[in-house]
Amino acid sequence: MEAYGLHIHHAEAGSSQHGMETLEPFIQTWLYFGLLSEFLCVNLSGFKEGTPSVNEKEFRAIVDLIYEATLIQDGNRKYVNLSSDSLNSFLQSTRQRLPKETEIMRKFYQHLNHCLSCTSSMLAALPAGFNHAVKCSIAALAELLMNTVNTAFRLIGLKPDFGRFWGKGFLDNEAKNLMKSHGWCISDITRLEAKYKSIQSLYAARMMDKSLPRRNHDNCTKFSCNFFQINKGAFRLQHQEDTCPCNPLEVDCEALASILSKDDVFPVLNFTGDLYNLKADIVESTPEIPFVAISHVWADGLGNPNSNSLFRCKLHHLTKLVAAIGTQDILHKQNIPYIWLDTLCCPAQDGDGKQQAIEKIRLVYQQAKHVLVLDAGLMSYSASDQEEFEQLVRIFTSGWMRRLWTLQEGALSKSLYFQFADRAVPIAELMNTIFKKCNQMRYKAIFMDLSNEYHGLTSFFHPSPDLADTNEIATLDRSLQFRNVSVPADEPLCIGTLMDLNLNEILNVKEKNGRMQKVWQLIAAKKGGFPMQVIFFQEPRIDVPGWRWAPKSLLAWDGGSHELMNTRFLKWSEKNLGKVTDQGLRVQYPGYRIKVAPETGDRKPQLLPGFPRRPEFNLCVQDINTGEWYHIYDKSYASLNQTWTEEERKSHNELGLFPLHDIAETSDSGLLLNSLNNKIPRVHEALFGTILAPQSPDSPEEGLTVRRGRVVVVSLVRPQVTYVYNTLRRLALDVRTSDLAEKHRAIYERLARERDGSPDLLEAAIANSEELGTSVKQIEKEMQRMVEMVAATDDQFVTAVEESGEVHLNSVWLWIYEFVAHDYVGEKLAEEQVWFVD
Repeated sequence: MEAYGLHIHHAEAGSSQHGMETLEPFIQTWLYFGLLSEFLCVNLSGFKEGTPSVNEKEFRAIVDLIYEATLIQDGNRKYVNLSSDSLNSFLQSTRQRLPKETEIMRKFYQHLNHCLSCTSSMLAALPAGFNHAVKCSIAALAELLMNTVNTAFRLIGLKPDFGRFWGKGFLDNEAKNLMKSHGWCISDITRLEAKYKSIQSLYAARMMDKSLPRRNHDNCTKFSCNFFQINKGAFRLQHQEDTCPCNPLEVDCEALASILSKDDVFPVLNFTGDLYNLKADIVESTPEIPFVAISHVWADGLGNPNSNSLFRCKLHHLTKLVAAIGTQDILHKQNIPYIWLDTLCCPAQDGDGKQQAIEKIRLVYQQAKHVLVLDAGLMSYSASDQEEFEQLVRIFTSGWMRRLWTLQEGALSKSLYFQFADRAVPIAELMNTIFKKCNQMRYKAIFMDLSNEYHGLTSFFHPSPDLADTNEIATLDRSLQFRNVSVPADEPLCIGTLMDLNLNEILNVKEKNGRMQKVWQLIAAKKGGFPMQVIFFQEPRIDVPGWRWAPKSLLAWDGGSHELMNTRFLKWSEKNLGKVTDQGLRVQYPGYRIKVAPETGDRKPQLLPGFPRRPEFNLCVQDINTGEWYHIYDKSYASLNQTWTEEERKSHNELGLFPLHDIAETSDSGLLLNSLNNKIPRVHEALFGTILAPQSPDSPEEGLTVRRGRVVVVSLVRPQVTYVYNTLRRLALDVRTSDLAEKHRAIYERLARERDGSPDLLEAAIANSEELGTSVKQIEKEMQRMVEMVAATDDQFVTAVEESGEVHLNSVWLWIYEFVAHDYVGEKLAEEQVWFVD
């Protein structure tokens, strides 16, 4: 690219003479039409000896073919439009031209992989102002061609070795605003970007209207839809039609409790009568009574947190929907189906009956002949107006997919129907139809996203053979993301059902944190341990000694904000298990023990009062044995900092938070290096925390107990920066022991004595003291003088500063104070160091 005089980073800065007007057509020609040319075998000479290169005439014919098939003239404008038919004809031409020898095909498709990899890298490097439509058209083409290459690899018996997610950034602000104006919740869009990787899927969702029924998402956040949260105090029953005058139908709670007290049975309802005299007889379940279980979002009108009652019009409508499924084996002699509905079949008030009903939820949905999903967002649109893949996208982006209880209801079902405006559709048939079409170009990419969503529902109790070895906890974590529950203490119950745990043990614990602790305890006992990688997750933790490593909730993760979902999936799937102990989770990882540098001279590192403290960006640590320097970055801060506006960044800095330094200043901290899938040399994810004294000197095993602190990224600094740091550290030692520093401390100590130890008065005195301010300026001037003297005599220092790319020579003196105030060294520990993480 530089041969053309084009530099992407120059275009971004606006300094390139070509500018964006030149860059965009060049990128389109190179990456869009260039990719098509490569896939059309314009040059086979590199793959088979004796194969002549395409001559200029043949090459021009291929190029003309591409342009003729893709360029559309619209008046004075031209635009690119590549149809499925045209692309299929191109690929057919490739298959005809490509020799059939396996080795030649392997080389050719590996070459195409390199082209796709180059395209991916270039798209990621494009400046922010680059034409979004052009960029996305290239990505969409690359996505289709990548699937073609991977299919070709499989056909010749090789494992595909290239995978990219081309949909990142496809939904720009304009697209998101358009979606919100058509009824999308902002959290649904966030979920979409986190879970859907293909442009085909994202485009299908982008074009989907969700304005019905009318819903107010003004109070929703990026990661949580609050529309569906139930406020028990403000709850009101809903009629099917606002003008309906019917009365509520209430079931006998004592009759429910009587049945629920028996082993392995539960109540189902036999409805008789018409709208105004509808009755519900409570029947004890038996294997001979087929029934339909209802799965619904309570906020849509079929819920009631206060009593076991609903308006008759709602229930009459429900019986008609169930009957319309049309399966005769669910109908009894009156031709009205038996129904199980949680609102009427689970006692509303706390007590033994409610607890027994919750324990039997698993039994209900497993034994149901069918489970019918009722979601107002689906029931507002007709299935007949949508293709199968559109129906699936609508299902998988529905409100039903955002609730926690509905996950277990769908997972337990052996026959799952989704009600649309015109009919109920069995999801298994939809997936089977899409599977048969997945070899078609337009379905290739979207099928993977839809398949992932489907397996997230079915793999708990009905796993497909090819996913039999999938880690249960990894599937659980992925399936729970972006789901909500109105009662937080219900989350452990749902997890218990999905993981086939003893619900009675969980129910006997009333407090949410205690229930989650019990869940992790039961899972660890069932699995023989717990995935060690859990210590590197960033969601809130249980605040109980020995359990601070364990997530407080799997619903609390800000999906995609700090970590890709696929990365989390890999971490949960790790084979190495930690052991749950009273001290914390026992794990084995390489790492460092970090301490404040030993005192050199008369003064240890410490802050000088009155000096402005720079916002925390990283922490510098030197390996005490090798002399190498490392940067430690807070992972959460680094991620958020990339998305903050200047105002948000300023607000954060004004909080005066220094979490990394707070840990390091304990003078005994641990850095646990994550070695899983570490693909970037000398850059590690890590856990940084305070090392605690052993709880018992009689511990049967030696190890370091570390209080979980921050998840960080550790990177080795470059040699140039190492030389700069070593030089500045020596200068900092001189500053620490200088007369100016001694005088500065004396001023502060006098101010402290005069304020009689009052922190507020002392803080005000420091801010207003002219004497202390003058002292600060004198020390700053001395640090500048020191750097000038070094620069005048040490050419290597000057070169190192210039080559570091991190600081200018005229401002590097500011770094001296960082070493005056902070100086940390790390001692490397064993590769399989034992840690107890609390």
